[in-house]
Amino acid sequence: MEMDSRVFQISNLIKRDLLSLLGSNLVGIYVHGSLAYDCFSWEQSDIDFLVVVNEPVQQVQKEKLICSLLEIERRGPKKGVEMSVVCKKDLKPPHFPLPYHLHYSIQHRKAAEETISLYCTNMQGVDRDLTAHIMVICQKGIVLYGEEITKVFQAPTQKDYLDSVWYDIEDSLTTVTKDPVSTILNLCRTLAYVREGRMLSKKEGGEWAQEQLSQGYYEMLESVLNAYQHGISLVSTSLMSQFVEECLAELAGNIV
Repeated sequence: MEMDSRVFQISNLIKRDLLSLLGSNLVGIYVHGSLAYDCFSWEQSDIDFLVVVNEPVQQVQKEKLICSLLEIERRGPKKGVEMSVVCKKDLKPPHFPLPYHLHYSIQHRKAAEETISLYCTNMQGVDRDLTAHIMVICQKGIVLYGEEITKVFQAPTQKDYLDSVWYDIEDSLTTVTKDPVSTILNLCRTLAYVREGRMLSKKEGGEWAQEQLSQGYYEMLESVLNAYQHGISLVSTSLMSQFVEECLAELAGNIV
C-alpha cells in the first residue's frame, strides 16, 4: 500500500521535531500498528510509533515533545497518534513488562493540555502492552528514522508476547459492550497467532476467523469487519458476547 500523502507529511513532522528536540540521544523512531500491517485508514486508524533513546529524556524535553505532538496531532488522522519513549538498554534482551519514560495517545490529550508538567512527570513506569508492540516492530515494523530494527530490538519470547496480549484482551467481556469491533477483531487475530503463529492485522484476523471458526459467527464477523472498514458504530449483541466467551476460554487455556 502506498503511504497516504497526509501520513507522509505527519511522519516528516514527527521526525523533524524529535530530531530537533533529542539530537544525538535519539536512536530511532519505529512505526507499528496499522501502518506496519499495511492497512492504515485516515478515518479509522491512529499513527503508532515507538521512540528509542540512549538515555532517559529530561523533563523539559518531555514537555516540549508533548507540545509538539499536540500540535502535529491537530493535522493528523481522527484517532491521533500514539507514542512511547523507551531506552535502548531495555530492548536487548527485552524486559517484561517494559519500562517506558513517556507515553502519549489521544485519550490523554485533555490531561496533557491541562497540566503538561504534571502529565509528563506522571507518565512513566512499565507498560505490558509494549511487548506486543515490539513483536510487531520485529516482524513488520517501519523505520521512520534511525538504526535498523535488528540492531535495536530483540523479539520477545512467545510467553512474554502472549502475556502482553492477554493483558490487553482479558477484559473482553466488558470491553465488547463498549467497543465490540476492536474487541472481537483483537480476539480473532490473537487466536490466529495461538493456533497458527500468524501475526495478523485486525482486518486479517476477522477474515481468518470467518474461514476458521464456526460458520454461525460468519455474518456477525462480516458486520464487524464492515463496521471496522467504514467507521460504523455497532451495538453489542448476545452473539458477540457468546463469541467472546468462547474465544477467551480457548485463549486462557493456551496463555494463562
